[in-house]
Amino acid sequence: MASKTRAWSQPALPSPKRMKVSKLTDTLLDYFVAQAEKVDVQIGGPHRNGSFYCVVNYSYDDELNQFEGRHYCPSSHDSDGGPLLLKHEISTFKYLRGWGAAMSVCNLDKDQDGTICSTILDADTIEGDTPLIAGMRALVQSQFGEVVEIPADVMLKLKLT
Repeated sequence: MASKTRAWSQPALPSPKRMKVSKLTDTLLDYFVAQAEKVDVQIGGPHRNGSFYCVVNYSYDDELNQFEGRHYCPSSHDSDGGPLLLKHEISTFKYLRGWGAAMSVCNLDKDQDGTICSTILDADTIEGDTPLIAGMRALVQSQFGEVVEIPADVMLKLKLT
């Protein structure tokens, strides 16, 4: 009986997907902050709960079949995101529902009766549920514009296909 051989082919990568920066959250937002800051990250996970995360100073764990390292979470951890707000002079402010952020636009001044007030000067503001989410969206938007293109390999890892 003749043996049949089948050619193995790698699965096709999905086409890159475009997404508004205002819709970026969690790992995807952290990934684009890393790209804006030129931080070398990999996507780790999933955790037992199915969530993914960005890692820096990483190595590949063959046993777990994933990247491991220090989590990089600028949109949810002050230790990663706080210094970026200061570095880029990102202003955050409370809205009725959530937070807003813009790049270097607050002007503190005193009005006629001596009250200190702040004015937003022609800025592209962006919103988020927390100051860090809004601030990191402002950072990404300042670097890449209002829409980003999610690379195919990131889409596969995060199961966004």
